[in-house]
Amino acid sequence: MAIQGTLTQRRLLATRRRLVCARARHPGRHPARNHPAGKPAGNLARNPTRNPASEKPASPSPTLAFLVFVLACALLLALALPARAATPAAPVSEADRSVTLVVPFAPGGPTDRVAQALAPALARALYLPVRIRHEAGAGGTAGALAVARARPDGRTVLLHQLGMATAPALYRSLPYQVSRDFTPVGLVVEMPMALVVRRDFPGRSVADTVWLLRRPQSSWLAGFAGLGSASHLCGLLIASALEVDFIQIPYPGTGPALADLVDGKVDLMCDQSSNVLAAIQANEIRPVAVTAPERLASLPDVPVTAKVGLASVDLSVWHGLYLPGGAPAAVTSRLSRALATARSDPGFQEAMAAVEGRIPPARAAGAASLQRRLSEETRRWAPLIRRSGQQAD
Repeated sequence: MAIQGTLTQRRLLATRRRLVCARARHPGRHPARNHPAGKPAGNLARNPTRNPASEKPASPSPTLAFLVFVLACALLLALALPARAATPAAPVSEADRSVTLVVPFAPGGPTDRVAQALAPALARALYLPVRIRHEAGAGGTAGALAVARARPDGRTVLLHQLGMATAPALYRSLPYQVSRDFTPVGLVVEMPMALVVRRDFPGRSVADTVWLLRRPQSSWLAGFAGLGSASHLCGLLIASALEVDFIQIPYPGTGPALADLVDGKVDLMCDQSSNVLAAIQANEIRPVAVTAPERLASLPDVPVTAKVGLASVDLSVWHGLYLPGGAPAAVTSRLSRALATARSDPGFQEAMAAVEGRIPPARAAGAASLQRRLSEETRRWAPLIRRSGQQAD
């Protein structure tokens, strides 16, 4: 019985649905429900002359029209949102996710060696990739100019050595102003220099060698790696300390100058100890002194310049990190902290120890320390370069 009752209810519902649909399709064929047969409902009863078939259907109410409008808008919005979400975002370039470390010298040189050790340590401190880009030319000024023109957003930084302080005196038309176009970040490392002579130089002892170099009537040939290079500046400083004039022979780099020293074509040279160490160990050239506060572990038998009558030859190739001028304080501070972390990185420290690099303590390596060092070295080298009469342009 229960099953039969359920079937009956379903049939009644189906019948009602068919009637509703039929009335919707043909409203004039079905009399109103709950009204006696033959008696139309509502206004039709009061106005028997009306013809329902000739009347226009009633317009939808304002409320219904508003609801239809809202539903249509919601449908269009729903269709538009997935399409918008599915549109891929503009790709982020690799440059936007990394820092570019500009080295203003050719690959394989002393500054590049520092950069190769610094880049991974700096990347670990910044949690960003650090890419090295070489911008060699014009004694390091081409790469410096590229950074000076970059946006000061922390994505482009310059690794430069003491040539940053000597360029204003060496170049009559420098395309940038150091104090205006760069923001110091911090000191990185200092490299000692070594004074070396050809293997068959007349003096056998260090004292004899220095005495011979000091003789005013001797015209010694001094090779160096181009105007403005560290070897050029060291040669000027030694000549000033000895009060003599060497015949300066410029070369396109340390390699050719060292090759001619080994062959005996020039008499002396002053360059970074890491550049001449292999030739010294191979007994191809002779060391005279190193420009360091104390003897080097790699050259324990070579005295320091202060002990051989060259106390004024106090020189190291110091490297600093710079941002373009106008960098925000927050950007400079963040990079300075990352550099401090990089200096204490075991990998960086090991690489610098291998080339006798001295990493300055944190209290003397910040942005203020680099700014002070830059100003002091600029004042120190300007008169010496002017007296030499040598210009790079």
